[in-house]
Formats: sequence, C-alpha cells, structure tokens
Amino acid sequence: MERLTSLWSGNKIVLVGASALSCFLDMNWRQTHDLDVSVAISLEQYPRALTTLAGWTKDPMLEPRWHSPDGVRVDIIPAGTEELVARRVVWPETQWLMNLTGFRLAFERAIVVEIGKGVSVRVAPPEVVVLLKMVAYQDRPQERERDLEDIGHVLDRLVEADADERFTDKIIEKAIAYELISPYVVGKRLSLVVNSEERRSVMEFMKKVQNEDDADLTQVKMASANPWRGDAEALLGAIRAFSEGFAPRAM
Repeated sequence: MERLTSLWSGNKIVLVGASALSCFLDMNWRQTHDLDVSVAISLEQYPRALTTLAGWTKDPMLEPRWHSPDGVRVDIIPAGTEELVARRVVWPETQWLMNLTGFRLAFERAIVVEIGKGVSVRVAPPEVVVLLKMVAYQDRPQERERDLEDIGHVLDRLVEADADERFTDKIIEKAIAYELISPYVVGKRLSLVVNSEERRSVMEFMKKVQNEDDADLTQVKMASANPWRGDAEALLGAIRAFSEGFAPRAM
C-alpha cells in the first residue's frame, strides 16, 4: 500500500473492500490478505503509473487486478470525475461494466488510518463499505456471496458495547433491543450521507434479503453465513432495524 500511495499522493487513493473493514473491525470471521483500492484517476490514465513499479504485474484474467512483488493481489479501480458522474467503469478488454454507485462516498468520507510507523492511508468507513458491497453483490450475486457475510458482521458488530451511540435519546426513546442497536445505527449513519441513487440501491438490496422468493436466494445465503448461522428470523430482525435507521425520517 505504501508503494501505491507514493504514486497517487494526497486525496487520490482510498482503501475499500474487506481490507478497509479490517482497519475498523477484528475480522475473525475470515482472513483477507488482498487489497482493494480506488484511485481518483480516469480510465484513460489507468494503468500508466502502475507500469513504472518494479515487479508489479497485471493479472491476465481480471482487468482491475495487479500482483505486487511480494504476492499481494491488489484490485485497483479508477474513479475519476467522469467515472464517478457516470457511476460506472467499462473495462476496455472485456467490456465489463463495473457499477461505481457509492464510490464518491469512499473519497468524501474517507478516514485517515495509520497502518505503520509514519505511514497513513485513507480508508472508506464501514458503513460506506457496506453500501459498496450491497452494490457489488447485486451486480454479480453468484460471485459475491462473501459480501453477504461481511455486510452481516458490520451490521452485527460495528457499534461496540460501550459506544455512545448505544445510549442516545433516540435509542432509548425507541426502546431498540440491545442486539439490534448496531444495525440500526449503521443504517442511520448511511442514511445521513447517501444520495437518491445510492439510497435506491440500498433499498433494492434490502428487498432482495427480505424476499423469500428471490431468484438469487439472497436471504438463504445471508442467513446461513455468520453471524446468524441459519437463523433467518434473526437476520430479518437486523434488516428491519437497519431499515428503520436508514429511513429518510431518521435524518
């Protein structure tokens, strides 16, 4: 990551995906050694700078993917002004259309995190990563099942036991069950920053989870993963709490 930040200094690079979540949560439900980053450059500029890095090689099977000299897989997504406005990148070799809905928030809401002595990176906050994973799952549900587990753990665990957000007047007034406070707060945090397109994508994801007849079996897959271990009712309770926090009136 340090080599990449040397290429794109300032506010041009942000860590997203599971690697971003690991900066805020103990990801003991799975290991992730790969990196997902987005860079505020146009598709035309990509991957010009990467060819100057000694030992870095492009993956022949996946256009955004590069391999570092020490074996780390790095997915690098260009998100310049044009791409963010269009909310998509069309990769030239395969014509793969990647949905960039929510990526503007990765840059706008990024948090600076120190990852080593004197080395800091900008990281998308967990609620924004949740949005990006909801979008990615809907684009490729058969390939992105792991996103469902990641989303579930963020909903379940993001708000710590002693966090001030658990004891606000609104939480007390609503008498929200202890185990549902975290998904409610995640929904509320996200509701405060999304635009109409991003809100629509979140709502569509929630519909898929709540629909027992969803063609992609989203509810079954998400309930079977941690943290719910097959308890669909517990999953749906968390989704309802998230939905309540995400509702426009929560603003």
